[in-house]
Amino acid sequence: MDKEDKKALVQLLLFAMALAIFVAVSLHNRKKYFSEVNFEFEVTEGSITSYNDGSFSDSGHNRIIGYSYSVGGILYSRKTVTAKFFVECENLSENCKKKRFRVAYSKKDPSKSLIDFNIEVQGLKKIEKPKDIFDFR
Repeated sequence: MDKEDKKALVQLLLFAMALAIFVAVSLHNRKKYFSEVNFEFEVTEGSITSYNDGSFSDSGHNRIIGYSYSVGGILYSRKTVTAKFFVECENLSENCKKKRFRVAYSKKDPSKSLIDFNIEVQGLKKIEKPKDIFDFR
């Protein structure tokens, strides 16, 4: 192995280590955020505010969906990445804006939330609080 090959190998190893650290920190932060919401949560309804193409992945095409919800008269918003696809939201139509979903938020910090795109709640008088929020994003 000559000097150039060794240099390339060291660079590759450094890149792999940096990538591994980045992935580990990202997963840790995601798990911590989920735990903060899951510790003591309440539910409310949220609506889609933005719907954009995300990136392609092994599992398919992702969407970056923005949503908003209100707690105690204060409006909060957040974006999340999901593979969930809504035809009526491709152009953020009125039908898309009318959709309502369950949002779980932290009682301690209502700005921290997760949304469940699997259950639409528009028209419901009471939103059922789930036992857990593992399907929320």
